[in-house]
This record gives sequence, C-alpha cells and structure tokens, in this order.
Amino acid sequence: MIINIWRWIKWLFKIVLGIFIFLVITWLVEIYGVDNSNKFASMFTPLIVACVTIYLSNRQHNIADAQRAVAVQQAKIAESNSEISRENKDIALRKLRLELFNKRYAVFQVIKQAYVRTYYCNEDISQEPDTFQIMTSFAVNINKNEIIDHLKSIKTDLIKDISEFTLCVNQVEYLFNKETYDKCVEMGEELEEYIKNFETIIKSYEKNLIHNNKYIKIYNKIQTKYTIIEVLVKPYMSLSEIS
Repeated sequence: MIINIWRWIKWLFKIVLGIFIFLVITWLVEIYGVDNSNKFASMFTPLIVACVTIYLSNRQHNIADAQRAVAVQQAKIAESNSEISRENKDIALRKLRLELFNKRYAVFQVIKQAYVRTYYCNEDISQEPDTFQIMTSFAVNINKNEIIDHLKSIKTDLIKDISEFTLCVNQVEYLFNKETYDKCVEMGEELEEYIKNFETIIKSYEKNLIHNNKYIKIYNKIQTKYTIIEVLVKPYMSLSEIS
C-alpha cells in the first residue's frame, strides 16, 4: 500500500516538474524572444542530453538489478522445488520398501506356518509297537473315537495351512528369487505327500492297523527344505533391501 502511494507521488512530481519546465521555457521565450531563447537553450542542450543519458542508464541499471534479483529468487525457488522433489522421492522409496517388506514378511509367515503345522503334527503322533497314540493332547487310555476326531481336526488345520502355502508360492519368485521359488515348489510337493500320508494314518487307526512311520521321513525332508528357504530369504527380510 505504501509502495503504491510512493509511486503515485513520484509520477505526480514528474508531471509537476514537466509543467514547471514548460512554463519556464515559455516565460524565457516571451522575455528574450525566440532567437535568444534558442541560443540560450543550445547552451544547456548537452547538459540536458547528458542528464537524460544518465537517467536512462540508471533506469537500465535498476532494471538489470531487478532482473538479477528475480533470477536469484527463481534459483532459490528451483532449489527449493528440487529439495522437495528429493524428499518426495525418499518418502516414496521408503514407502515402497515398507510395502515390499510387508509382502515378503506375509509370504514367509505362510511358509513358516506350513512347516510349523507339520512339526506339531509329529509332536502329536507317536509310533508304538501295536498302535499309536496322541502324545501331548490326550492320555493313553482315551476313547478311540475322540482320538480320531482330534486327528481329523489336525488334518483340517493342516489342509488349510498347506492350501495357503500353495496359493502364495507363485509370489515367491517375484518377492525373493528363483532359487527360493524352486525350494518352495519342492517343499509344496512334500507337504502334499505328507497330508496324503496323514490321511493314511487316520484310516489305519480307524481299522485298528499299525500305521507306517513314513510321515517322519517326509517331515525330515520338509524340515530340510524349510531350513534352506529360511537362509535364502534372510537377506530380503530387511527394510534397507529393496531389490
């Protein structure tokens, strides 16, 4: 507001000064005549030209200063925008790392759960000379039907975890690497074999037959594959790793 008022005052001053000069020249012409006034004016012509030149030069200098100031401001704005762009890029990169970590972690937890489920199945089943029993959940003299129901409940949980494992295997190659994917495929085949053998165990017990201990050999294969997978995925389970 104050700057605008000052601009109007300067323009008003220039107008008044121009009118004053015009009146002075008119007054000189009336007193001394046209010829004498021309001679008198010719004496000040170089001075007037010099003043005008100085004024125009000063104006150009001011314009140049203003342009330099604008250029400096634009450079600061560009630098600020560049800094904001870098910060946004860093934020996007951190977000990508976090999302990738969450996906990898979720897939690995599914793989781990499938292995852990087979581990607890082995804890629940034991081989005896004549029959088998539930070791941790039931006593030796428990009702046979209750044991069968419990085994079927274990089977349901086992199928659920293996199904989830099968669904997530295809993501392993993209989230980890080809070697991890191949080991997961092999582990998946052994899990399928394990659940088929588990069904055989239930049928054997229903018919009062001694079941085989093949499930132990299959479990050992699964355990070996899981140990390898755990080593392979470890370098990827970090927020600083994005590739």
